Amino acid sequence: MENNTGIIWARVSSEEQARGYSLDMQVRELTESAKNAGIRVVDIYRLAESAKISDRRREFKKMASRFTQENINYLIFKDVDRLTRSPGSTATIWEDLVMRAGVKLFFASSGEVISRDSPSAKKSVFVLLAILAHVDNMIRSEKTVSGMNEKARQGCFPKKAPVGYLNIPDPSGHRRTIEVDDQKAELVKLAFKLYSTGTYSLATLGAELTAKGFTTDTDNKPITKHGLETVLRNRFYYGEFRWRNDTIPHHYPPLISRELFNRVQEQLKEHCSNLRQKPLKWFAFKPFLKCGYCGSAITAEEQKGHNYYRCTFSHKYLGQRCPQKYFREEAIDALITNELSELYLDDTIIKRTQAALHDSHNHVDEEFRQQRTRLEREQAAHESALSRLIDLEIDGLLSKTDYIAKKAKLQNELTAIQSELKKLGHTNSKFLEQGLNLLDLLKGFKDTYLQASPEAKERLLRVVLDRILLKDEPVFIWRSPFDLLFSIPKVIRNSGKGE
Repeated sequence: MENNTGIIWARVSSEEQARGYSLDMQVRELTESAKNAGIRVVDIYRLAESAKISDRRREFKKMASRFTQENINYLIFKDVDRLTRSPGSTATIWEDLVMRAGVKLFFASSGEVISRDSPSAKKSVFVLLAILAHVDNMIRSEKTVSGMNEKARQGCFPKKAPVGYLNIPDPSGHRRTIEVDDQKAELVKLAFKLYSTGTYSLATLGAELTAKGFTTDTDNKPITKHGLETVLRNRFYYGEFRWRNDTIPHHYPPLISRELFNRVQEQLKEHCSNLRQKPLKWFAFKPFLKCGYCGSAITAEEQKGHNYYRCTFSHKYLGQRCPQKYFREEAIDALITNELSELYLDDTIIKRTQAALHDSHNHVDEEFRQQRTRLEREQAAHESALSRLIDLEIDGLLSKTDYIAKKAKLQNELTAIQSELKKLGHTNSKFLEQGLNLLDLLKGFKDTYLQASPEAKERLLRVVLDRILLKDEPVFIWRSPFDLLFSIPKVIRNSGKGE
């Protein structure tokens, strides 16, 4: 008699929660669906959308391990996007649970069951739905990043404040703001003043600051040389921060002057002059390689006109030499070419991905329109202010000195706004175009790769490849969502058993 036991995985989105659809409601629905299908529920996992990523992963691993340990054979969930939104969890569900352990996936919303004996078409549907769930997750992430970018453009630092400042809730309670940490701010000021004299090294300055009670914000340990150098190179302390390759003025109280910061940079340049030289030779595949035995980096060298790749940990590995062998560049190239044959893109997948890209573009396009409206409003206000300023100076209501100072300030702000408008238009026009061009490229990615120069091959691989773990059987780790596209042929090959 078949053991019809199952585990419920319940998860609601933020939108569902906002509409009053709770985890309890979903659990009741899933429990009823399982009962009607003759599945006995042995446990229920509830996951709030607000849970930390680390907590989600921990709960997912705990749930997945129980299927093999306790011989449970049904995973019960509402829809694919409530079960998995990441390539890692999709791979675990499909490869470890369905294909190896024989777990059956029960879609409570439709009553559908998918197992390793299902036809390949049904299996491919699950993978496609997982891809779309991952794309939707990326769209949400893009919206979050867009919000952070907008916050930064307004002069608000969107990350954790550096040492010497504190992130605190503002009186309204809607967002956090940054204020000076009086105790540590004085030590930050002292660090800049002492180092600017040229009589301190990072080590001696660190020791003196530690003696005065200067610690890191994370665990209150004495600050390291690297940590101190990071502080001394941080322009936040005089009134600016770097964000997306832009330098943006912020509105928080500065701790030091720009002149003091510049003097410290000169001292750092003098004391840290032994910078690592750039390699003399360029190696195409080095950025993507890692030792699959010991986890060390892979380095490259030229010998007798050929490029060779080897593990950097070449001495001892658990009492023995690392078993990693040398790889010629041509061999790495052949491995990559062979793996690219697995990239599967048929017309159906392309159309669904194009639709997801258009949807993502629509979300981003609306945010761009809102940002453009705000910037155009600010531009009109500054132009009007400049016009009024001229009238005040002509009427003698404003001194020449005040007129020049106020005009310079307004003109600088207007130039920054116009620059943002120009950049916004350029980014928006490229967003969808680049995504669709990428799909066209992927249709014949292998042929394009074969015809490319070594430099072009590296640029192409940076789009789809994260890293390769070099072993006797190399392991390729593709960037999302392309990792799911590479997995579809495996699903189809493995499905032959059930047809």
